Parts: sequence; C-alpha cells; structure tokens
Amino acid sequence: MRRKSGFVVLLILIVLSMLGCNDTDKDLILKNKEKGIEINRNESYKPNEVQDEDVVFESIDDGLHIEKIADGTFVVNHEFPWASNSMVVVMNNSDIILIDTPNTPEATKMLLDWMNNKFGKRKLVAINTGFHFDNLGGNQTLIEDGIPIYGSTLTVDLIEEYGEDSRDLMLKWLDKPESKIFYDTYKTIPYIAPTNLFDLDESDMVIEIEALSKYDQEIEIYYPGESHSKDNLVVNFPQKSILFGGCMIKSLESINLGNIADANLDEWPKSVKKVLDKYEYSTEIVIPGHGDIGNLDLIRHTIELGK
Repeated sequence: MRRKSGFVVLLILIVLSMLGCNDTDKDLILKNKEKGIEINRNESYKPNEVQDEDVVFESIDDGLHIEKIADGTFVVNHEFPWASNSMVVVMNNSDIILIDTPNTPEATKMLLDWMNNKFGKRKLVAINTGFHFDNLGGNQTLIEDGIPIYGSTLTVDLIEEYGEDSRDLMLKWLDKPESKIFYDTYKTIPYIAPTNLFDLDESDMVIEIEALSKYDQEIEIYYPGESHSKDNLVVNFPQKSILFGGCMIKSLESINLGNIADANLDEWPKSVKKVLDKYEYSTEIVIPGHGDIGNLDLIRHTIELGK
C-alpha cells in the first residue's frame, strides 16, 4: 500500500512539473539586469495559436512582430528592411498610446488591426519622436483612422526642409535589384506631419500637453536637446520603469552611431547624458529605435559611441 501511495505522489509531482514548464514558456523573464534584458522564447511555443493575455511574442506578418515586455506594454518591431522599434502601451484608463509607427502605412494598418482584435475598440493616441520614416512612416494610416498624432513643430519644419533629402538617402542605400520592393515603397510613402503640435522652446524640457494631462504620472515626453536628429524625443513611463529612447538611443550591438546625416554629433552625447541623469534611478527597461531592448547600459553605450 505504501509503495502505491509513493507512486501516486511521484505521478502528481511529474504532472505539476510539466505544468510549471508550460507556464514558464509564457512568462516574460527579466534576467540579470547587469547583463541586459532577455525575453524567454521557447521554439515549441506558437504564439499565433494563442489569443490570451500571456502571449509574449507574436508575428503579425513577415517582418512585423509584437513582443510583450510588461503588462500592457508591447514593443513593435518592423523589418523593412531595417528593423525599427515602436511601442504600444495600455494606460490605466484603457486608452492606448502608440509611440512612433512602423515604417509604412501598410504595416501600420496591420498593427491597428492587431490592436483592435486584441483589445477591442479603444481610444488611441500616437506620438512621433522624430521626422524620419521609422518615426512616422505610418502617419497616413493613423490620420485616415482619425487618430490624433502628437509631435513637435520642429518635426514639421524638418519634414519640409529635409524630408525629401532623407528619402533620397534611403533610396540611394536601396538602389539594388534585391531591394526593389523596399525601394519602390519608400519612393512613394508620403511624408505626413503630426496633427497635434507642441513647441520645443529649449533643450532639457519636459513637454506639457494639456490633452495628455489625464495620463499624469503615467507618461512623460522629454526633449534633452539635439541628437540623432534635431527633434528626437524620448518617452518615459515612470509607473512601468520603461523608457522609449527611440533613435536617440543605440542598442548594445551597435558599433557606431549609424545614420548621422541629420545628426548633431557634438550635442548627441550631451543630450543622452541628460537622459541618463534624469532617468538613471527610475528606469529599468530601455527601448532603442533599432535593435534589442535592454537596460540603462544602452544609454551609457550611446554616450560612449558619441565620444
């Protein structure tokens, strides 16, 4: 009888162990913060077959992926052909904030469809952190859906003055047979400015927007000064300890500052140092404009690249 009882206990332990492994597959694992942040992805886990809130990684389309990094917080990665990050954040009142867009109107439409399917119809507010296509290439889709887009008057000025020069540079990079699909797309994407504007009166300023005041304590838009471009912003979510650094912040795998055509190389490291000083003790997760997410080491790495 004792032997049979021991077998039953052993069987229960095996079942519990198997259940525990399945839960771990769905957990968002934040590993040693000194080494950065790593999302646990198990190859046997097929997120497209699951529609619940525990999904960590989903592929909407080839080159368009969603990664859950915290409750109600998702990094959107669009490879077209360069991998660019934007972010979706569900606020306490269930509104949704979209920081930057995927590179194209088509990919942005797919993202909106994904949000509607996942969350239902909700109020959506967008923020552009710069004037390049990886910040606002999907603005046309947002405007067609009646979504307000917040951005600076400086971004509007830069679109008018340098937008086509930026497009020409991208087309130069893509002018080869294997990149034809990207070349043809970027050749025709319209430059659409943000609709709800604010001024960048000085460097080292927090942007005060009355319409966003209902999200007080949840979101902070900060302009430290010129960097990757004259208008780059960062967006902080203090309750989540998450900072969207955008194109101002480089990933740890970056070996240089990348595209510097519109950069202020003298001010870039100074501006990033202001970001570090402001958020060093309140931020755990940092999202760069391109590449893997991480911690404050991304900000420190960007400063070093700028020296």
